Amino acid sequence: MCFIDLETTGLNPVLHEIIEVAIIKEHPDGNLEEYVAKMRPLYIERADETALKINRFRERDWSDASDAVSVARDLARFLDGCSVCAHNVHFDMDFLTELFHRYDMQCYIDRRYIDTMTLVHEHLLICGLSSMSLDSVRSFLGWSLSDNHTAQKDATDVRRLYH
Repeated sequence: MCFIDLETTGLNPVLHEIIEVAIIKEHPDGNLEEYVAKMRPLYIERADETALKINRFRERDWSDASDAVSVARDLARFLDGCSVCAHNVHFDMDFLTELFHRYDMQCYIDRRYIDTMTLVHEHLLICGLSSMSLDSVRSFLGWSLSDNHTAQKDATDVRRLYH
């Protein structure tokens, strides 16, 4: 099982780009592997300013970021054969699918996704949660909001929410 979070320059996977990715791979024996990377955007001029503000994007913080094709190659290897869990999983998978398509890469990912938003809808809304956003879930459960909207923190909290 791979718990995934992406930070992007907007909401449209064809127009916008992934700028940060975090994956926590949980093996059946309980061992964990992590993959975290920042990706250098090629078309920052297409970015949605609101997305950049939410992600706290500053060019100087991405000066040593990896190029997209290298990250795509790493992701294809890391995710191959995995089941995926994310908060609003189709958002993340649409961006990953576009990334693999853009660089003509193959990656077999089990298409039976797990969406923690569904779990929130089924188990927490009845308890009085007013929104299904990950930040609302964190506040509701008393989890820290520190470093929210960073891929690593969000992937960690998606795994925590799933369990």
